[in-house]
Amino acid sequence: LEYAAQYWAEHVLPIEEIVSELVLTFLRDEALVSSSTQVVSVGGYKHEKYSQGFPQSTTGLHLSARFGLGYLSRMLLTVDCKETSICADSKDSYGRTPLSWAAGNGHKAVTKLLLETGKVDIDSKDISDQTPLLKAAGKGHEAIVKLLLKTSKVDVDSKDISDQTPLLKAAGK
Repeated sequence: LEYAAQYWAEHVLPIEEIVSELVLTFLRDEALVSSSTQVVSVGGYKHEKYSQGFPQSTTGLHLSARFGLGYLSRMLLTVDCKETSICADSKDSYGRTPLSWAAGNGHKAVTKLLLETGKVDIDSKDISDQTPLLKAAGKGHEAIVKLLLKTSKVDVDSKDISDQTPLLKAAGK
């Protein structure tokens, strides 16, 4: 279970267009997405209190963005948000959006795709008051930082819960 939850996307990435229907079935199933997120977020099912230590309200779009699955993210964005819980700007219980996951993990194509929808809050803050820009800067994802700055809509002086700005985060890397 742990291997499957953590590495399924690496196996899907090279062939995501070929297996898209099968994977979309998984990504549209709230229970399966929740189970996978639970295992990935806490580093395995052997972790004490693993069932409470993961973000809830996670959607398939959160997962596809987290793992940089561009084709599948695009397919999920075509679904009517009113009919499913899969929305471009939905937040998990940690306050993270698909954009936050994509930017924080350095997935430029998915970050760009989400920005192009015009349906995302570029300065959305999670429970640590981190924006996608803070996530990207803190992890040294220069291409993502440039992409976010290029929009001219991002707050470059936003501060997280520790009063860290994107510049301070980037300098720390």
